[in-house]
Amino acid sequence: MVRTSKTLKMYERLQQYLGEERITHRFCDISLLMRKMYFDRLSADILRFGTYMIPMVCAACKLCMHLTSTAYCLRNNIQHVADGSHVESSSLSPPQMREYLDLIDEMYSKHNIEFSTPVFQETDVDSQLQLLGLLPEQNLKSQHLVYSTQFSCFGGQMLYAYLLGYLWPTTKNLCNREFVVERTRCMIQDYSGMIEIMSEKRG
Repeated sequence: MVRTSKTLKMYERLQQYLGEERITHRFCDISLLMRKMYFDRLSADILRFGTYMIPMVCAACKLCMHLTSTAYCLRNNIQHVADGSHVESSSLSPPQMREYLDLIDEMYSKHNIEFSTPVFQETDVDSQLQLLGLLPEQNLKSQHLVYSTQFSCFGGQMLYAYLLGYLWPTTKNLCNREFVVERTRCMIQDYSGMIEIMSEKRG
């Protein structure tokens, strides 16, 4: 499990704003699933698909979160899931692309869970959240590598090094959307069976 102090600070702010009785949290460890889905096969996948696999680190990590979230919802009879994906980040972050989110929506729907991205089209989100007292500063969307509200992982550092150091200078693109969609679809097919296994565990 990665360091959680920044996440807990945001959790406390939400409790203060919305009330302790309305906000709870649970940490779920996705490290083993992420290792199996992405890191253990990365060398072979790069040989097969080339360096386009490097930006998939965030797409795979987010898929692990959604697979785990689906299992958690099934265990606890939760029928609605929302995340904070936002159009401002979609050009740089594969799991915030609309095409990726549509695949995630399909996955949840197969388990009768409603998935939504309520702030996807909102503008100037940082300023709105700061006015509500939920953010300590503006311009969070311009932060890279080191973030005020979340843990900075090795995978994210690898992603930015590849995108800004190689892919953008050589192609003027930050990712291959068609590749992201196809690989995400394959990963969902390969690992959606984990939902049933995880949903049988308590918690």
